[in-house]
Amino acid sequence: MKKLEVTAHAKVNLSLDIVGKDGGFHELKTVVSTIDFGDKIVIKKRNDDRISLKVVGSAGCSADENNAFKAGKVFKKTFRTSGFDILLKKKIPVGGGLGGSSADSAGALKGLKTLFGIEGDIATLSDALGSDTKYMLNGGFALLEGRGDKITPIETDLKLYLILCIADGSVITKNAFKAYDEAGETFKDSSDKMLAAVKKGDADGVIKNLKNDLFPSACTLLPEVKKNFETMAKHYPTVMSGSGATVYSVFKTKKERDSAYKVLSRTLKGKLVKAETV
Repeated sequence: MKKLEVTAHAKVNLSLDIVGKDGGFHELKTVVSTIDFGDKIVIKKRNDDRISLKVVGSAGCSADENNAFKAGKVFKKTFRTSGFDILLKKKIPVGGGLGGSSADSAGALKGLKTLFGIEGDIATLSDALGSDTKYMLNGGFALLEGRGDKITPIETDLKLYLILCIADGSVITKNAFKAYDEAGETFKDSSDKMLAAVKKGDADGVIKNLKNDLFPSACTLLPEVKKNFETMAKHYPTVMSGSGATVYSVFKTKKERDSAYKVLSRTLKGKLVKAETV
């Protein structure tokens, strides 16, 4: 095999509680799931030792700073492979709260492992590539705690259908946490109830407990988040993912989701993406 394409799946936060601070870092408790929306990564072996990265779409950083490229460097150094070309086709918005950079690093690691037939563990490589990278290697429903590095997979038959609203602007994560601290607000935790609902496959329970502690901060930093949220939440259960700027509505069936998509497209045309949990 000389060439391989993989999907780097985005993730959504169904609940996000800020439960404390440790060494200047915020400690989280959040229930997440990967979705079928994501970036495409094409990796092709080279006959020399070079690594190259080409990005189609907006990556928000230089090639050297890109997480897919960083993952490639760590992988090559660890397993002493030949060089390779990485083509990254971006769909996950930068600063959208969907874990795009972590998805790309995890996708690159998984793709390289398969392409080169490596048997070694790649989970240890993820530690230096972003807090969500280790989770993204396997994805699915999970409870993340601490800085996102404590991962508890959730066994469930639950399937959720989503409509994402991709903002034109973005929210920088560190700014969202700073705004949260400056506001001095605290919110009632919802992740324990969300965890119970996901385990039971209770979509109504999931919808009832949608919540994100960073939502007010993101709205302050980017008013578009609030505007998009209010448009969707007027009719459908809606929440923000991560530190923003993507908001999304949740549905129990594909039919309900598709019907809502037609309604929302009247006012949010061009911003909406259909997705489902994977």
